[in-house]
Amino acid sequence: MFERILIPTDFSWYAQKTVRCALEIPGVTEVVLLHITDETEERTTWKSLAEVKEASRATAHALAYAGEILKKAGLSVTYEIAPTEEKGIYTAVLASAERHGVDLILIGGKGRGFLQDMLLGHVSQNVVEEAKVHVLVTHFPGQPVPESDAPNSLPDHEAHLFSRILVPVDFSRPTYETIEFVNEIGGFQELILLHVIAKVEDRKDLQNKIEHSTRSLSFLQRDLDSGIEKITPRIRFGDPGEEICNMADMEQATLILISRFGASDYTRNARIGSIAAKVIKNARIPVLVRYPSFSLDVQLQELSRDAFLRAEEVWSHYRQQKADQSRDRIFGVFVEGELVSVARCRRYFDGMEVDGVFTLDEFRGRGYARKAVSLLVSECGGEPLFTYSTREMVRFFESFGFIAIPGRDIPPTIQERYSFALGDLAGANLYPMKKEQEGGI
Repeated sequence: MFERILIPTDFSWYAQKTVRCALEIPGVTEVVLLHITDETEERTTWKSLAEVKEASRATAHALAYAGEILKKAGLSVTYEIAPTEEKGIYTAVLASAERHGVDLILIGGKGRGFLQDMLLGHVSQNVVEEAKVHVLVTHFPGQPVPESDAPNSLPDHEAHLFSRILVPVDFSRPTYETIEFVNEIGGFQELILLHVIAKVEDRKDLQNKIEHSTRSLSFLQRDLDSGIEKITPRIRFGDPGEEICNMADMEQATLILISRFGASDYTRNARIGSIAAKVIKNARIPVLVRYPSFSLDVQLQELSRDAFLRAEEVWSHYRQQKADQSRDRIFGVFVEGELVSVARCRRYFDGMEVDGVFTLDEFRGRGYARKAVSLLVSECGGEPLFTYSTREMVRFFESFGFIAIPGRDIPPTIQERYSFALGDLAGANLYPMKKEQEGGI
């Protein structure tokens, strides 16, 4: 599960307590201890404690000192000092994680230097949001450890980091993957399953949501490993981020395990879910952010006339277009059952026009518009297709075989729709294009 982990350190007391947490993570056998600095232009890596101690640089000696507790516990440690990269220190951390193929990044919630103000500072925020692996963010309330709490002494926590875990659930696909993840980790004593009901319309709605939540929590309990000593379901009401942090305090949890994405954002182009971001920022205990491994269910299909209203809902973000059941064929891309991208082919008596190609903002950059148009061309390409492309979309349409044509070659009925341009098509950012019928000349 967490065989190889990366720990960025700035040598602060906070970072050193974070290093000690590595000894409580199940399955760890290898640690990459990383320090980023602008005092070097070359990356240096040492494979043994003896090598790093023999180095002439003071930062190398500090790295060796920081890693002594890991060696004492029998872990294999790689010591690395790397320069700040052009895009920022966080990219150096992520590059190291990828270079060493780690399963987890363990990073302090505060400290000095580049780790200061976790999720308020630019560097640490990007580490959490852009990592392609799980990230464990530590939070230690209180003051720096006393001198007697030597960094090469073993942990003396009252409770093991993974002994009492709080798991927020929203019954979405990420929730069920998180439950599988919990079973894979194993070895902890108690699990608290928390569902927060954020909005309630009326008393009947409240009762329905409570019944649904109670039933769903019981199903999750059934799916959990029977080796867990105690499973406690909880239902709360209010702001999910706030309630998760409050419940962690009330239940004296040792760790919050949360999916990077929740029900409202796992299908979208979010770097991190809003609830997870809030929990990481405000929690008073460590937070393990699980990186999702699922692939989205993406379906392409032509919309039935009964579903045209769904296309209009998408178009409400794009020129408020309306569908015409007598003339339109609409093709869509569904992500986890949600219509996110559409393309229309409208028939006129003198030609067929392709328009209404649009993808919701939060789903862009994944090729969904291309999928929709590809299906449209496949289904409607038995006769010539015309479109007025914007300049930005010309190459897009060219990739489907459309070519630029004079405006006068567009069928008159389609031309009439664009009479507002008063003949200045380029000035209106309109570029007439045509795709010959499949097998045509």
